[in-house]
Amino acid sequence: EESFEEYELFLQSYNNLDTYLENKSINNAIKSFYKSLSVEKQIVFNEKYMEGKSILQISSKHNMSESKVKMMLLRMRKELEKYLNDENIYL
Repeated sequence: EESFEEYELFLQSYNNLDTYLENKSINNAIKSFYKSLSVEKQIVFNEKYMEGKSILQISSKHNMSESKVKMMLLRMRKELEKYLNDENIYL
């Protein structure tokens, strides 16, 4: 006879697997979206969201106006949202 604790552990591992697979699916979709971007957009995306640089730092480094960087990021977020929705991923 299985104890309640064993059943609880089974459910936790199932939920962890479900969460892992969901996160992996989201991660793969974001990677695919990233690869579809132009090199310039990839650099800005990476510096903002992976390296945590400020808009001022990015604009200064690449000789862009702050408003151009802000607009690029806004458009990329909208494109990413549409891409994820097309992949049936809703955040």
